[in-house]
Amino acid sequence: MMIEALAALPWGNESATPLDWSFDGGATILIGPSRQLCRNYLRLLGGVDSPAEGGVTLLGRDMRDLPIEQWRELRTEVGFVSHGAPLLSVLNGRDNVMLPLLYHRRMLREEAQQQAQAVLESLGFRADGGLLPAYYSELQRLQLAIARSLVMGPRLLMLESLPIDPECPERESMLDFLRDWKNHAGLLLATDNLYFTKYLADAILFIDTDGVTSFDSWSAFLDSESIPVQRYLEHRREQMQIF
Repeated sequence: MMIEALAALPWGNESATPLDWSFDGGATILIGPSRQLCRNYLRLLGGVDSPAEGGVTLLGRDMRDLPIEQWRELRTEVGFVSHGAPLLSVLNGRDNVMLPLLYHRRMLREEAQQQAQAVLESLGFRADGGLLPAYYSELQRLQLAIARSLVMGPRLLMLESLPIDPECPERESMLDFLRDWKNHAGLLLATDNLYFTKYLADAILFIDTDGVTSFDSWSAFLDSESIPVQRYLEHRREQMQIF
């Protein structure tokens, strides 16, 4: 298993529900009325935060009291893109992407540049990689952050959000990339983007203050008789009408 959670609770959520759950690849979407609560569970499952209670095993490592050296090594196997995806403002886009390769001394600069460019192209990144982050759009900064998380060749990709406008021309290329990724690795995504949820999810974790409910497909999620689920979908009916 890539991830196993046993009665695991995230920090800072007194009303959260202990999570018993396992994951072994494909794409699981964390969704619910509280974005922050979904992100807190994602950070728990991604090893960013240790569990407040219970346990989480990530890629075979127990996250309770994991030595710092092993935690640092684990971070190279898990690509975690936080909300807002901060980039180093003094480095251009391409250098931001290749930074992990140089920091961990995986490659020399020329080879790292080639690796970074290959990952950017797979994401459909079309901008000039020589610009500073301030000159990119929100989507382009997100693409750079994802590329930076993938350049080390992780086994698991986790995204805290995916704020892509329905009219964005790069939406389909991002969807195609994530579909391809989930077919050979693991993807966990916390998002309110129902379009991506519909076309990506192999499973859905619906998270609210009443608990965590697992669904094995988009159709099972839509057909749920759960009042919180139906209330959530009704609240987003305009987004649903887009597709």
